[in-house]
Amino acid sequence: MNYGRRIKMVKERLSKENVDVFMLTEPKNVRYLTGFEGGVLFVFPDSEPTLLVPMLSLEDAEDEAQGVQIEPLQIGEPFRKGIAKVLRDAGASTVFYDGLSIPDYKSLESEGFKLKDGSNYLSTLRRTKDPEEIRLIREASRLTRELMELLVEHAKPGVTECGLAKMADAFLRDRGLEYAFPIIVVSGPKTSRPHGKPSLRKILEGEPVTIDAGVCYMGYCADMTRSFTVGRNPEYEKVVEDVRKAQEKALEIVRAGVLCRDVDKAAREFLDARGYRGLFIHGLGHGVGLDVHEPPGLNPSSDEKLMEGDVITIEPGVYIRRKYGCRIEDTVLVLKDGFEPLTRV
Repeated sequence: MNYGRRIKMVKERLSKENVDVFMLTEPKNVRYLTGFEGGVLFVFPDSEPTLLVPMLSLEDAEDEAQGVQIEPLQIGEPFRKGIAKVLRDAGASTVFYDGLSIPDYKSLESEGFKLKDGSNYLSTLRRTKDPEEIRLIREASRLTRELMELLVEHAKPGVTECGLAKMADAFLRDRGLEYAFPIIVVSGPKTSRPHGKPSLRKILEGEPVTIDAGVCYMGYCADMTRSFTVGRNPEYEKVVEDVRKAQEKALEIVRAGVLCRDVDKAAREFLDARGYRGLFIHGLGHGVGLDVHEPPGLNPSSDEKLMEGDVITIEPGVYIRRKYGCRIEDTVLVLKDGFEPLTRV
């Protein structure tokens, strides 16, 4: 990763905003700029960035952080006190920040620092993925496809939801990987819950199953959902086919420059016309990167446009309370004139 180029872009923004320092406390933002996830990063206009870390994380920071001066927090010293000391030592008065708790905000404000919210800038900077990031997301997507194929193959009558989740745990542990988010494995009427949790419930013949899984590879995420039946269920199979077609309708217009809400509209109008009005109860998708949920948001109220280099999900769904739900989700890379599928099987 070209962390130096990213730091340079942040410094250029500081000059434009006429502030003394950009203080970053969000772990993923710190990782984006240094390679180390954690601590508090201070980026100054004309000097090397400082990374404040607790003693427990010192060795990790020394091994992973690039292009920074590491400042260890003293044992028992509150982060709030260490932050104020770094700012005072640097002579900073006006501070850009990416995320602060109310107590931390008030504490710094009471010490005379002028605080300006800069979180949108980091979100914008992280949104368009560079070639190295795309390479890592492609690999995360390949591994997610492999995991999904394994789980679908082993979803059989008598197997519990937790049994499938345990199989996913072993898949990741055996490869030294992590989840991008807690896995969702639900069956029968529980599939109507978009964020349902695996339980000891046994899958029955003819029942629907929804699996939502994502692998995190070297910090970068993928996201994929499949809904299917174990055995035959003609009613549910029709729903699956309609949701799949809704996804296709959305993908037909995915390209740089298209309004995110129009992509959502393409899938939503198709499902409405098929008799599912009011049953698609979430947005069509979201950005993916270091976090599994990033800008842009694809939903009816979004004013954002897709950009070349966005990595997004397309995930239409239909949910009938306490009966069943169906969602099909894939991660795709937005291109100038279309998209590249990353998780589609």
